[in-house]
Amino acid sequence: MKTLLRFPVVGDFGTGDSDQISIAKQMFEAHRRAPFDFAIAAGDNIYPNGSARYFTRHFEQPFAALLKEPVRFYAVLGNHDVREGRQDQCRYPLFNMSGRNYYTVKQGEGLLDLYMLDSTIATRRRSAGWNSN
Repeated sequence: MKTLLRFPVVGDFGTGDSDQISIAKQMFEAHRRAPFDFAIAAGDNIYPNGSARYFTRHFEQPFAALLKEPVRFYAVLGNHDVREGRQDQCRYPLFNMSGRNYYTVKQGEGLLDLYMLDSTIATRRRSAGWNSN
């Protein structure tokens, strides 16, 4: 049974700029030293508005080395992600959200359960059952 999980949490990153590229390279170097089990994208993943038209430049290119490993990313949405791109990101295969704005990630044979929630709509009916998954 696994007793240790390694995972980075990165948020407010989705610009595709030189700072993001630098962070992505540092994450890859850390992964090479001690491999990650997965990664968390903690919101504001795709600037300026979450739209699918920015996925390649603002996520796939900066994190290409990690994605090739493959390191699986699990995402939650931030306020910038929902301006136009809520459904784009919920359905984006590389964010592993399965079309939902709330879901559970189970890792390490019961070692860790993460409850991923877009809290910008937590009070709306379709998110009200997030804790029953």
